[in-house]
Amino acid sequence: MVSDILTAAGVLHKEVRFIQPPDGTYAVWFDTVEARGSDDKVLIFEHSATIELYAVQIDTAAENNIENQFALRALEYEKSDRLWLKDEMRFMTIYSFDYIEKRR
Repeated sequence: MVSDILTAAGVLHKEVRFIQPPDGTYAVWFDTVEARGSDDKVLIFEHSATIELYAVQIDTAAENNIENQFALRALEYEKSDRLWLKDEMRFMTIYSFDYIEKRR
């Protein structure tokens, strides 16, 4: 789902990291999963996802696009304060959210 959100938002992204960070705005994401179920079937997967958005300049359009994708999916999220990463020469904004996936 995280990749779907970022694709729909039009943000270049990879899971965990880019080996060579691209120019411009991009995101990396992480997804921790806890699987559970009943008896002999594990069908419920609880996800705790994090998106780290990086931009050379503050990119409110990318932020708005991501937030609109959360709204379209009725996902509650937490957005961190924007941080300036001096060593990377980029701004970073972190989004955290949880969702439950039920498989059949």
